[in-house]
Amino acid sequence: MRFALQCYVDEDLHAVFLPKRLLPLFKAGDTIEALTERLWNYAIDTVEQRGDALLEKSRWLVEVGRLGEARAVCEEALRLDPANPQLQQAAAEWEMAGIRAESESISSSATAEKRERLRRAESLVEQAIAQTAADFALWLLRAEIQMYEGRPRQAEDTLRKGWSLIAAAEKSSSINADSPENMETKDFAKLEARFVWALANLIVQQMENDSAGQPQRLDEFERLLQRLESLSVPAANVDYLRGRSLFAQQRWHSARQVLAEASREMDRRSSILGHLHLLLSKSNRRLGLFEQEVSVLRDAIENSRDSASIRLQMADLLRSHGEVSEASEWLEWLPVEDYGDASRLARVTILCEAARPPANRRPHVLEAAIQHAKRCGVPAAEMAFYEADVALLLQKPDEAGRILESLRDAQPDHPEAWVMLALFHARHPDGNGFAQANTILRNAEQHLGPDPSFFRARLIIVVNLPQAEAISALTQLAAEPLASLPSSADLAFELAAAFEHCGQITAAHHWFRMAANHAPINLRYRFESARLLAALGRWPEFENSLIQLGEIEGADGPLGGYLRAVAVIVAREQKILQQKEIQSAHEHLDAAEEARWRWYFVPLARSILLHLEHNREAAGLQREHAEQLAAAAGRTIRDTSPPSQALLGSEVFPVGEWTRDIMSQPLIAFYLDETSLTFVKFDESSGVNSEDAGRTAQLAFAGIDFERITLTSGNSGSAHEQAETRVTAGLRSIVDQVADSKSSISTRVFVVTLASLGLVLVVNTILFERVGPFWGLLILIPGSLITFPVCYICLSWFFQNFL
Repeated sequence: MRFALQCYVDEDLHAVFLPKRLLPLFKAGDTIEALTERLWNYAIDTVEQRGDALLEKSRWLVEVGRLGEARAVCEEALRLDPANPQLQQAAAEWEMAGIRAESESISSSATAEKRERLRRAESLVEQAIAQTAADFALWLLRAEIQMYEGRPRQAEDTLRKGWSLIAAAEKSSSINADSPENMETKDFAKLEARFVWALANLIVQQMENDSAGQPQRLDEFERLLQRLESLSVPAANVDYLRGRSLFAQQRWHSARQVLAEASREMDRRSSILGHLHLLLSKSNRRLGLFEQEVSVLRDAIENSRDSASIRLQMADLLRSHGEVSEASEWLEWLPVEDYGDASRLARVTILCEAARPPANRRPHVLEAAIQHAKRCGVPAAEMAFYEADVALLLQKPDEAGRILESLRDAQPDHPEAWVMLALFHARHPDGNGFAQANTILRNAEQHLGPDPSFFRARLIIVVNLPQAEAISALTQLAAEPLASLPSSADLAFELAAAFEHCGQITAAHHWFRMAANHAPINLRYRFESARLLAALGRWPEFENSLIQLGEIEGADGPLGGYLRAVAVIVAREQKILQQKEIQSAHEHLDAAEEARWRWYFVPLARSILLHLEHNREAAGLQREHAEQLAAAAGRTIRDTSPPSQALLGSEVFPVGEWTRDIMSQPLIAFYLDETSLTFVKFDESSGVNSEDAGRTAQLAFAGIDFERITLTSGNSGSAHEQAETRVTAGLRSIVDQVADSKSSISTRVFVVTLASLGLVLVVNTILFERVGPFWGLLILIPGSLITFPVCYICLSWFFQNFL
């Protein structure tokens, strides 16, 4: 048939003998697709094995992009021949295709519909394996189903079983090479590579989804990568997995180096190239390398087959840096049909409109994005979130409340529906909001059982209570069995951040240490635990912790060398180090400087080091150089005692996402794309509270557009005036002293210095302007994105001033 089709295309039907019964099928002016479909239908009507013919037609329909018809044809084939293992496998693949697409959705919790689809897919695969266990693709499919069901151990067992069958089949093939059954040889190396790749991918996925991970498996993971290399898997593909592992460990510098090299070497046609570029882009974002991130995305758009998704990433990046007009241009005429991309298109459109002053928002643009997402099949739960967000942007809070109530009633097995409804009620300033929110969360736990998202929502509510009540409530939360919840290390980290926010430094260090102990591969947790050792004056332990962090990152890398240099400086300050050790710190700083690393921190560290050596003139020159670099980057260098505390901020160790998927799938990339946010508490009267829990806070602000804070809050009248009094008046006198404070880039940040803690936190005061009121609340659910001071000021301001 293929030869006949080619002759038809070449207009040379005389080149092939066609039975007379087929001649009527060839009609002048037909497209090749129309003719092919006519031939398939003829074959289906005439052959005995109609099921096989229908399966082949289904595969052809997939090739031409007619997916809905393809699935219907496959189901028809299975009804005709329900015991056919090929048809069982094909039907299971269709079920999984829908689940894979749904995995891009925020509303992809284990709904009844999804559980039923997984159950059917698993049943079909088990039936097929019972008949033809030698079909290795079935074992891969079975493992994938088990992963989606949240059974990684069973998935690993399945992959290892399939891998062992390949080894047995290869051995049998070599023994019976001349038997008729082995006339068709198999490429066992390629088959093995698929299983080894799946195993390595499973391990790195567990690292990504659970920061506690399995650190003892890092050696095993590396052995799998070495096996892939021995099986002739391209080195760039192996480095992609290695880069993912480094990224999951929050080793941004190392991940960036590995991924950048893989990007240069990878085949431009590779299906993973697009994801590699996105991961490299995120690594650049962690390191504050905006221009490099833009460059990576432009290269990805030119070379990736999935350019629509990457264009969305570019638009979101520009939007997050305040370039709303340019971001909107990237969104126009974007050819998006896949509902995962359509959902993100709706999200980014909402964010762009939220960044505009209320008078300039375009309801027709918001409505068009919502309708397009609906046409592309975005799930109802997710659409409800978008519609509620739009209602709040257009100052219709009652409508938003009705949408969320309806969603909770219609889909009570969605944890996020309960959480969002609770936070929506918590923002009401009538005095009953917090109590009502807690009631909703208790009802949710009774209905669905314990869930990390419920714990996080309760934390958000707790940190908005008066300090004494907050400390008492935090103590009660800390007594709960966190270990029984998924991502317990992440919850411990967030609890620690809440304790620190309330001034309970000893308790905060305890929970930071608990998080670090449960997730030793997570460098961020270890860094925060080490940082509070300095706050508690435990200098020798602090020095050792920095050295260990530097060794993990690699002394030859810029971050590792820098941390070890800081350890020397701290030790020298505390008079626990001899002069001869100073030279090693200079060498580490030289290496970091050659790598052009982190703006002003290297010359700042060198200035402190030279000062300790009593070389004040050289120290002054290095300090001036550091201040120039800091000013160019929109930062302010602070003076603290001891001076080394200026070297320990989150800009040095970039703040990214700490946890994963509180709603089952990639919430982090979906909402905020790993931007770090932290807020300082504002006082009721003066606008700024410079004493929080007995700690002196030094505030230095850089590049905040205060007009946008009030203009985009969605308030009017007295509420607008109250917001301006509480926010603008308290900050303007300080910000006016900073260069570029009138910048049009609405996402510029200010630096908060907590001198006694030595903590520099990157702060974004316009969360709700960036993401819109409703998504702003949704972002606050996962402590994975933020530390808890952000919750206090964002929710306090939003709850009291939005309506």
